[in-house]
Amino acid sequence: MLIGKKLKFVIVILLTVALFKLTALPYALNWLSGKCYVSSNETYLPPANNMENWYFDIYLINTNMTSEHIEKEIPTVNKIWNPYGKNFTIEKVAFDLSKTDIGLDNFENPISGLDKEKINKELEKHYNFSDVKSGRIIVIFADIKNPNIVNDFNKDFGLDLNNRKIIVAANSKNVSWTTAHEIGHVMNLFDKNPFYGEINLMTNAGCIRDEFYPTNLNKEQFDSLSKLDK
Repeated sequence: MLIGKKLKFVIVILLTVALFKLTALPYALNWLSGKCYVSSNETYLPPANNMENWYFDIYLINTNMTSEHIEKEIPTVNKIWNPYGKNFTIEKVAFDLSKTDIGLDNFENPISGLDKEKINKELEKHYNFSDVKSGRIIVIFADIKNPNIVNDFNKDFGLDLNNRKIIVAANSKNVSWTTAHEIGHVMNLFDKNPFYGEINLMTNAGCIRDEFYPTNLNKEQFDSLSKLDK
């Protein structure tokens, strides 16, 4: 009886390893080698629904990005999110070219992790973000100069700082897509790994390249949006 149980356990392990080799491993190896293997692009377009309006409080910190540039990017963000019932309007744009001591140009490599609490504390020395009004998202655009951040692997850098605050590298190659992706985190969506070939708006690095920025969500992600407390 004991031998039979052990044999079943061994068979389960072998089948699991075999399944991994046939599915996840090829994608993982491509991802680790910097290649993008995509077998399908997840698509889910929900039925018509009521539009929910959100507002952006935008801060331009230590960047030459202009309000005119921002206004050109937001329609693309709305084009991505409107099918899922979210619309974003710029409420205000605040400029500040002098706050070089916040440390937005001195992040560590994002792969090794970032201290969000430390970044939040630095920002709160200069700005009162403690009471974000309902239906608002604080979007901080700043030039990210650290070569470990904006490189071939992760050139489109953004960071969810929690409490409806996001940072987007103003020198990203695709600012609107990066902004839309970070908004997904505000909407309680998580990064999706690209190992299995199916990618969408929340895919994190790996398969994201200049020519391919997926803009859709899957049904599970869409269903979770309805649970968000605005």
